[in-house]
Amino acid sequence: MLGAGALTIALSSSGGRHGAHPFWLAAVLAESVVAVLYRRRHALVSLAAVLGIYLLFDALALLLLPLFLVLIAIAASRTERVTFLAGVAATVVLVLVPALHGDPLDAFHVLLPLAVIALAVTAGSLWRSHD
Repeated sequence: MLGAGALTIALSSSGGRHGAHPFWLAAVLAESVVAVLYRRRHALVSLAAVLGIYLLFDALALLLLPLFLVLIAIAASRTERVTFLAGVAATVVLVLVPALHGDPLDAFHVLLPLAVIALAVTAGSLWRSHD
């Protein structure tokens, strides 16, 4: 995850309309690594941290994998109600952020994150039912 995040930072810090400074992107990467490390003990806190960082920095490429891993942990270890609420919260944030930051509502900014949420919840639920 660190290697992919570092590569993403190196490729996306060229500036542009939403270009973030590499320091802030590195901070986002560090926070997402910590959230993934704590996903089993504090899954809901990890989800809140990943979604909060996404609200602030709009670093979708850095946060899709941590979001996926945290949602799998929630779906595998929590009740169906908590899993549903976590999925709804993630969906609301992931649809709201492009509108707040002026990004287009296209396949990359909306459909890909929604597919990640659906895949994570499905995989976590299957994992829970398998045990």
